[in-house]
Amino acid sequence: MPIKALLALCIVVLGANPSFADAFTKCLSSGNAAKRIRACDAVIVSDGSSLEKISQAHIQRGRIYAEAGAHRKAIEDFDAAIVIAPADILAFEKRALSRLVVGRLDAAVSDLTFALKHRPKSAHLWLERGYVHLVAKRLDAAISDFNRVLALQPRHAVALNNRGLAYRKKGDLERARADYTTAIALAPTYALALANRGYVFEAEGRKQEAVADFRHALNYDPKLRGAIAGLARLGVKRAAAVTSERIRQGYRLAQTLCIRCHSIGRGGESANSEAPTFRDLHRRYPLLALRAPIKRSIAAPHDQIPKFELTESDIDRILAYVNSLRN
Repeated sequence: MPIKALLALCIVVLGANPSFADAFTKCLSSGNAAKRIRACDAVIVSDGSSLEKISQAHIQRGRIYAEAGAHRKAIEDFDAAIVIAPADILAFEKRALSRLVVGRLDAAVSDLTFALKHRPKSAHLWLERGYVHLVAKRLDAAISDFNRVLALQPRHAVALNNRGLAYRKKGDLERARADYTTAIALAPTYALALANRGYVFEAEGRKQEAVADFRHALNYDPKLRGAIAGLARLGVKRAAAVTSERIRQGYRLAQTLCIRCHSIGRGGESANSEAPTFRDLHRRYPLLALRAPIKRSIAAPHDQIPKFELTESDIDRILAYVNSLRN
């Protein structure tokens, strides 16, 4: 048999389609967003795509659009994925988050309620639905959902902070303060919880404690507007020089230890395509939880970098620098 005929037969028998396989891999990768969208486009229109892969490509493209802030386009992709795979929980969850951003709160709750019927022990789904209720000012429903999170994960700092916010909106400052304090004990660099407790102290007339919390919050998130406004209301200066120096120290540490793999600035791609950019870390990890992956990387570093040690204060400085990249 001629070689060309043999190759053609192999393609038919094995279903080989290198270009399609490459496009699907790139669609699911963590690289350049524009390239990933083009790869997902190719999968969606390819005659060789299975319905399962088309659905996954819609979800991935929707996630990319959502990360870029194009939530209406994201919703269209999640809609398409759900038409193909009506029980895909990830599509419902991601659509809910985009619906939340565009103000479709009841629709977001509906999506998360569907997801929870299939995964009732998912703490993060209860957390997300609770947050939507919080935004919708359904405070008792929000507290109920955060209670479900804490029943599953008693040390969940975000659920404690969010429940504290619901209690504060209900006027229950004592319970709010208790939740914030527990959240801070679990996650000492949780800037938002520090600021939230500062609001409670301010409302209780405890100026000294409020100032301390607002300042600590700004040590970890120098652009936290609520803490900045809180200090201004109390007639106290920000001590910006201390915060700026902490950020500079974090940047210097990142330059020394991380730049070989990661893009550490506001632009550019990482030298290692598998290493997330610093400016995108908040999408991969909640910032209060970022300490753990940093520690893991130190304990078991990548092959490309030498082993090094950081103190807890050094990690605080890196977190302050990462926080400064968000806006």
